[in-house]
Amino acid sequence: MLILLIASIPGLITGIVMYQQVVGRMETEFNRMHQNQIENRARNVDDQLAYLEMTLSHWAFEPRFGDALRTLEFIYYFNETQEIVTTLYVLQGSHPLIKSAQLYLQEPQPILFNRDYTKLKDEARVQAYDRYLTMGNHVYWTDWVSNTNSDITHSMNHSLLHTDEGNQPL
Repeated sequence: MLILLIASIPGLITGIVMYQQVVGRMETEFNRMHQNQIENRARNVDDQLAYLEMTLSHWAFEPRFGDALRTLEFIYYFNETQEIVTTLYVLQGSHPLIKSAQLYLQEPQPILFNRDYTKLKDEARVQAYDRYLTMGNHVYWTDWVSNTNSDITHSMNHSLLHTDEGNQPL
């Protein structure tokens, strides 16, 4: 029995040394792979945001969204109205980070373009949109909603500005 124990000592020492070297190298390799993945994902997100910024810059100067909309009778100019809705659909589908594209016009009357042309008759929704427009240059609806102080105001404003017809609260 003692001979077996003495004979296995060199094998145990060799196994322990190899294990420590292999584990150390594997940890180093896994850390390197993990860092590469993080860098690739960060670069991918940066590229997506840069593309989104460029896309939105192009859409901001779209001629069909100019001052002519203030005087256009949308009911009589059905083709122009349909082009605006189609343009919003194209914008919405142009990037995976764009969840919804909408256009709100205050003049000559409150109008919302999202999935279709809608005259806003609910005074609370009109005031919510008007308040949002006077708040400054926020990029996201949530910037304005998160600045509210109370949960009641938050839930009320969220439901007023929620324009997705399929999920709109009653």
